[in-house]
Amino acid sequence: MDTNIVSWHNLLVCPNLTYLRLARHPGYADPEYERPSPEAFWRSLKQMPLLEEMGFHNFGHLPISGLTASSVREPVLLRHLTHLVNIQDTLPALAEYFGMVQHPGQPKMHLRISDVTWTPGPCTQAFKTFIGNLKKSLSSLSNPKPTMLSITELRIPGRDFGFKIAPHSPQETHSHTIFIVDDRIRGVPNINRSSFIKHFLDILIEEVDFSHLGHLEIHTGDLCLKRCRRLFGHLPQLIQITFSGCTMTTDAFHLQATRDQSSGGGRLC
Repeated sequence: MDTNIVSWHNLLVCPNLTYLRLARHPGYADPEYERPSPEAFWRSLKQMPLLEEMGFHNFGHLPISGLTASSVREPVLLRHLTHLVNIQDTLPALAEYFGMVQHPGQPKMHLRISDVTWTPGPCTQAFKTFIGNLKKSLSSLSNPKPTMLSITELRIPGRDFGFKIAPHSPQETHSHTIFIVDDRIRGVPNINRSSFIKHFLDILIEEVDFSHLGHLEIHTGDLCLKRCRRLFGHLPQLIQITFSGCTMTTDAFHLQATRDQSSGGGRLC
């Protein structure tokens, strides 16, 4: 189903639906009252158990309002979902979505954390909740334990964070990737960039396995290369490091030297 949605109440819910793509109508300003409550969105998804692909093209946000889904008793099971695309919203909304939906098929995802609303401070708990709910939503039906996520690519801003992660287990040789872009650091006046980057990386390292990181891009001078060496210099799979928009010093080559000792080679850009 492809539709330009004006009101959520006009959405035709079909139990046999396998494809759902919502697009924001270009003639509407998307007022907040048009967005359903989390409970209404949850009930709609519950009536579409066969969904294989879901996306919100040009929608700008998840079609849910509110900050909590207190009445949601159990996650909606979308066992057939293989693609979740163009999902963009604030951290609370994204955390809420992954708290209300179960994706045991571990679909390929494209997610964007929006800077539309901003809470003072680094939002460390919100980011941690988002990652935690994402891991829980990918759990298999036979094993409810949160899924381990491995990071394979990381871009440190510049304009935004970007990283690619994938569910990982010794039994899985191939997993669908999850692309996440975090826009919160851009467009916010007077942000303490160094503090934001520090808290972001602290949580990511705590919640995600970095041993599979293969590509690293650093587009900022706000992360000192001494800390970069300490965080990334020992990683066994790191094969490419790109520095852009930051001062190159001999520390960068020290980082690569540490890499060479641990894995026997690599590329410094």
